Amino acid sequence: MRKLFTFLFGVFAIAAFGQTFQETFESGDIPGTWTVVNTNDTYKWSIAPYEGTSDLERTISGYEQGGAYAVSSQTGRAMDDVTPDQWLISPSVSVESGDVLNFMMGHNSSYNGNANVKDENKVKFEVVVSTTGTAPEDFTYTLFSIVPESAKNWSNYSFSLDQFAGQQIHIAFHDYGTTASIPYITNTLYLDDIRINKEKVSDLQVTGITSPVSSCNTQQFVTATVSNIGFDCQTYTMNCQIDGGEKVSETVNTPLAGGNTATYTFTSPALLVAGSAHEVKVWAEASSDSNHDNDAFATEVEIGDEIPFPFSMTDDNAETTFSSSYTRTSGWVTMGWAYYNDAMMKGWVYNSGLTSYLLSNCIALPKGAVKLSFDYMALSTAKLNVYLVTEPGVYDYLAGSIDLPAAEEYTAGSITLSVPDDGIYTIAITPDDSYFGSFYLDYIKIDEAGADVAIVSVDSPMHNATLAKSGVTVAATFRNAGGETLTDIPVCYQFDDGEIVRETIDRIEAGESAQHTFTSTIDLSAIGSHTLKVWAEFDGDTEPGNDSATRTISAYEAYDFPFEASFEADEQNDNWITYNADSDILYWEITQVIDGNINYAKDGVQAAYMSSASGIEHNDWLISPAINASEGKARISFYYTTRMSSSSGDDGCNIKLYLATTDNPDEISKGEPLAVFTLTDENVLVYKQGYSPVEIPADGTYYVAFYNDGMGHDIILDDIRFDQSEDLSILSASNSSVSGFNLTENTVTMEISNHGTTAQSGFKATYSVNGGAAVEETVQQSIAPGESLQYSFSNKVDVSVPGTYQISVSVVADNDADTYNNNWTLPEFTSYANAGLPYDVDFDTEEQRAQWTASGNWMVAANLTTSQSAYNGKGALYHTGAAPADGDWVYSGCIEIPAGTYDFSFFYRTFMNMTDVERYGQNFSIYLGKEQNPEAMTIPLYSIEGTVVTTKVYEKVLKQVEIEESGNYYIGVKCTTTSSWGTLYIDMITLEAPATEGLVLGTYESDFADNLDEWYQYNPADNFKQWESGEGVDGASCLTASTTSYFFYDDMAADLPGLLVAPAFKLHKGDEINASLDYRIAVDNIDDLTEEDKARIKIGVYLADKNLPQAFTTQMALGTTISDGIQTATGKVTIPADGIYYVGILADGQRSAISNIVTSSYELYGVKLWNDDNGGISNATGQKLFVYANNTVHMLGDYTDIKVYAVSGTLVGQYSGIDEIYLGNLPKGIYVITVNTDNGAATDKVIVR
Repeated sequence: MRKLFTFLFGVFAIAAFGQTFQETFESGDIPGTWTVVNTNDTYKWSIAPYEGTSDLERTISGYEQGGAYAVSSQTGRAMDDVTPDQWLISPSVSVESGDVLNFMMGHNSSYNGNANVKDENKVKFEVVVSTTGTAPEDFTYTLFSIVPESAKNWSNYSFSLDQFAGQQIHIAFHDYGTTASIPYITNTLYLDDIRINKEKVSDLQVTGITSPVSSCNTQQFVTATVSNIGFDCQTYTMNCQIDGGEKVSETVNTPLAGGNTATYTFTSPALLVAGSAHEVKVWAEASSDSNHDNDAFATEVEIGDEIPFPFSMTDDNAETTFSSSYTRTSGWVTMGWAYYNDAMMKGWVYNSGLTSYLLSNCIALPKGAVKLSFDYMALSTAKLNVYLVTEPGVYDYLAGSIDLPAAEEYTAGSITLSVPDDGIYTIAITPDDSYFGSFYLDYIKIDEAGADVAIVSVDSPMHNATLAKSGVTVAATFRNAGGETLTDIPVCYQFDDGEIVRETIDRIEAGESAQHTFTSTIDLSAIGSHTLKVWAEFDGDTEPGNDSATRTISAYEAYDFPFEASFEADEQNDNWITYNADSDILYWEITQVIDGNINYAKDGVQAAYMSSASGIEHNDWLISPAINASEGKARISFYYTTRMSSSSGDDGCNIKLYLATTDNPDEISKGEPLAVFTLTDENVLVYKQGYSPVEIPADGTYYVAFYNDGMGHDIILDDIRFDQSEDLSILSASNSSVSGFNLTENTVTMEISNHGTTAQSGFKATYSVNGGAAVEETVQQSIAPGESLQYSFSNKVDVSVPGTYQISVSVVADNDADTYNNNWTLPEFTSYANAGLPYDVDFDTEEQRAQWTASGNWMVAANLTTSQSAYNGKGALYHTGAAPADGDWVYSGCIEIPAGTYDFSFFYRTFMNMTDVERYGQNFSIYLGKEQNPEAMTIPLYSIEGTVVTTKVYEKVLKQVEIEESGNYYIGVKCTTTSSWGTLYIDMITLEAPATEGLVLGTYESDFADNLDEWYQYNPADNFKQWESGEGVDGASCLTASTTSYFFYDDMAADLPGLLVAPAFKLHKGDEINASLDYRIAVDNIDDLTEEDKARIKIGVYLADKNLPQAFTTQMALGTTISDGIQTATGKVTIPADGIYYVGILADGQRSAISNIVTSSYELYGVKLWNDDNGGISNATGQKLFVYANNTVHMLGDYTDIKVYAVSGTLVGQYSGIDEIYLGNLPKGIYVITVNTDNGAATDKVIVR
């Protein structure tokens, strides 16, 4: 009911203004005098109660006097081929001069507000007038038209009706549009209190507060936006309160026109308190305002805590004094800034992937230079940007920036900030967008920028190792990390604890760097390790921790030629140069390459190693010691591998090989590399040999240099040789055969390369099969150094016997210096035995899947589950998306098929629960052919176009095919689907002789406790509901199943087990077959079902002349009684013709529930089948003809022949002339045995275990 105030106001309005019409929908229904035109049951006008209506309560506010009901129109939620067009039309109303239409409206237009909805697909709303009838074409006058977007609170809308004075009119509220497919997004528009009177009113509402904002500023002006729905408002009052305190009111004399919005700022600033949250409320008042429920707007702002200047971060205050502007978790990675203090991580950690700032609390900074110092770690060189922020989210003042070198451990860093004015700021820190990976910050300090000279690098000597020499220059780079220009800066070095050398740098500007070369040199002629320390010694330096750097240098004599290095601990590995050009965390190391129990070294335990990290480019040098070599031919050989598979095919990780006369990387890189070796995924944990022949131009000193570029792989480098040795290497080897059928012979080919220094010929090549005796041949061709040849063995490998073959090859040369690369083992391949009949494949073993060949979008899939479930087990053929114009093919292995007639069957389904044939329909055909190619597929088996199977339950296809010629055949499945939306699954493909024999029915009983394995359960995969063994009434054994329906799901197929089929029976025309079924059905909440759904609950026994689910149409017995006790259903059928028949049990259930949740439970106790005219299993002799034990049939007398059938009726064996027949080679299960004698035939069943 409406509030009393509203009722009295209505009486006053009638007396004063002569109100002529009003509808508030308080009856709880749309009055019959109104005309309603709805699109369908979803797109429609309907009554919406205020109480319990989430949209009205949560998103549509501002009309507390709305009573109990409003009227709403719902549109937008995608429905294929439906265009919303709904009308709410008033009864005929007589209009007087001065009449005004007023109504309340709000909306929650999520669909219209979605960014993916184009303008032409948005829903429109209009208020239109007809002076004639109520047909759509009669509404020719438009009062109001909008495209409602997002949420809009209740407002009063007012429109003059003077143009219709003296006329009868209908007013229509029209919601319409052309929607697109954006599922689960809805528009809802609400109307209430529709009235015609003399009220020319406005509706003022404060729609937002733009100031104050959450910041460090404690004095901010209050600014708000105010809008007017309705007639012009000439004057109004703006009011403001902070935390419910003193009200500030100010009059606005500037008219606010209907439909317009104004911004108003109060004359005096609000005084706010640091470290506090404040509620700011603004509202408007006007005498013409018709709706006071939407006048006000409130928001909360937070004024940040202030930290002192100077400031020092500790473990205790790190999380309370700094925060992240934005953090998002993706998987196990937190992107943005996050604080950690545990055994794994310490400090504020930034992970790249989004823009995020580490924000300080408010801090008062003095104008001028301020120093920000910190400890940091970085994967690579990082540019750190620091901003000063005065408005939240505005990062437009860059106060300082610095390039930080990579640091594997926490390292001191600092930056001088330029502060424009005294004031309160937030400091915002972020790595540049180019940085990739994790960046760590801790122990931040903010202080005055005192004097600070930091050493950046030692530039000379350049490397960690050098050929022994004297007169070596000392040079270093220093940076002024303080806030003022420094002059007369003392810099020093000390070599091997000798005399300290002091010199002076004249001047370094604040934030700038300068390189200084000392006038004196150092003597590195003494062999061994030397230490050089370089530092700045500025008086008054406020940060002594960054003043110095130390370099250890190994001086050595040149090595003799030939040169060999395997990097073991007893070698002088310090004499190798490892140059990290950009000082990132990736560089060459000479180290043990053992991880746990795995040794990755080629020989020994050590190697040269380069790690890898995502997003970091390799650009590092590994340079050998100097080597004295003579003019002439030589070679460089080495081995390399990687432990990492590249995450991107575009990474391109390379090793470039150089022979140089200098150890300066800048000079070496000016020349062309001898060779470039690219790491690929084929290199993972597989050593490959790098090699290049070289021509030494003159006697002299040389360096072997390796440069690594690219990314995506780590590198292990081992066994480096610079010599004149001979070496034959196998680069690759291949078989002419691949796994397949009817293989005969295999040709072995290998690529042999000369990695030595002179031409090679007349050497031995061998291969062996499965570790057997070697087959040896002589290679007569000549191979020059650096060249290779393809050699195919003239002796072929006999692969005609089914089995697995693995071939190993080798080359042998008398003077070969490296035997590591002389051998190669090829991948295994299999010569498959042809399959026979019956052919039955369910794709659940690797062996079955390997024998099928898929191309295009076909997959021979394993581990299909949930919505991608297989029919049987978890393997199936699977095709996704559109096929090319000539189709996608998948082929079986070879099957030996004698001429004759066969049953061909398979199961298939399409994209689950989708019925749109144009999008999800599948086109496919199945053939037999004598080769695995489209041209050979000449015998059609099945074809269909535009098929959809709407549930997860597969459809079975059973076709009889005629094979005219005995031979070897392949099954080919061709998909020609053109839509990219759908999928096709095929499973359980069978080709077998037709069923010709079955049990002769006398009496057949099954209680399912002991003989359930005689029955075949359709839909056997785990994803389908199965009959389960259990206990029923009084503990009796039974099979159980159940299905549940929910009131919020309509017309969902009952989730029950598939058809349960008995062994095949051989029946005759005219046989009268009786059936009885013991069962129980129970239903929870049965009153929540419609009569139609109640009638669906049943369990029946059905008869079919073929083992095909859709063929079980003849009802034998039907159970429908719902009770607490066991029920028996009975029935009888007459057999129409001689043949093989099948009996199946199938349950059905409800599709939906009216309300609540309904569960139907089924218990299956037993089934009995009997023929009144037949006394049981036929036995012409009247005595037992055989004994069955241990999977063996033991004959007890003379017989003509014995035939063994599967329970489906398929012949699987025929015997004569033997007394014992072993059946253990057949798959486990039930079989029917027919013994023919001179006196007739006897049939019985046996179980192969």
